Amino acid sequence: MLVVAEGLLMYLSAAEVQALLERITARFEHGDVLFDVVAPWVVRVSGSLPAVYGAFAMHWAPRGPDEVRALAPALRFGEAVDVLSLADRITSPGRRWAYRGVRRILPGSMRLTRWTF
Repeated sequence: MLVVAEGLLMYLSAAEVQALLERITARFEHGDVLFDVVAPWVVRVSGSLPAVYGAFAMHWAPRGPDEVRALAPALRFGEAVDVLSLADRITSPGRRWAYRGVRRILPGSMRLTRWTF
């Protein structure tokens, strides 16, 4: 089973992330879970955004694989890729330029991770 949770977990609390990952690993015998994680400073900054962006406040940013495994012991870390390192794959010139700029300013701010169970 492949479960893709991109753009979701950082908006949940650690308890909600734990409940979701436990349900996934209990429901399916084996599989992969893909989700992105943000750096802890991104969560702090998201809480300081103007009220118009308040609905986008982030809550969960694990500092490493051990924090994820503490929430869901059945998961085994597979790999992580810095999302911004993929900027050169973007086909739209304008978006590619923007991602390259963000990559220079905020390297390592978001990683796509793969876990198996």
